Amino acid sequence: LDGDTGTYWNPYMSSISAMEWYIVLHLKQDYTLSRIAVVNYGDTVHDITAFKLQTKLYIGSSGWEDVLSVTNVRTGTDERQEFEFNATSALWKFLITQTDSGWQPLPRELEFYGRISDA
Repeated sequence: LDGDTGTYWNPYMSSISAMEWYIVLHLKQDYTLSRIAVVNYGDTVHDITAFKLQTKLYIGSSGWEDVLSVTNVRTGTDERQEFEFNATSALWKFLITQTDSGWQPLPRELEFYGRISDA
């Protein structure tokens, strides 16, 4: 998210029992996204193995809708991995559902690709 693979996100007060970690992005206007790239920490303890990308209509609406579900993220590498989809929203949730060991994830980078929506 910061463009620097020398840094990583470490969920605050995370424990092995959490088993779900997430980042919510409010982009202020609708974007049509088509790709997400994930850069894992590169070890087999904190690497993401599965995640969902979700959207929501607006802040007050109930529930999140899955637009991408990935269960095959490679571990033991800090190489960039891309996943394709197509969805439009201003509210996005990157939900990590599994790591290689069950410990908290330490992703080095998330990259989103798309454009401002025409609608």
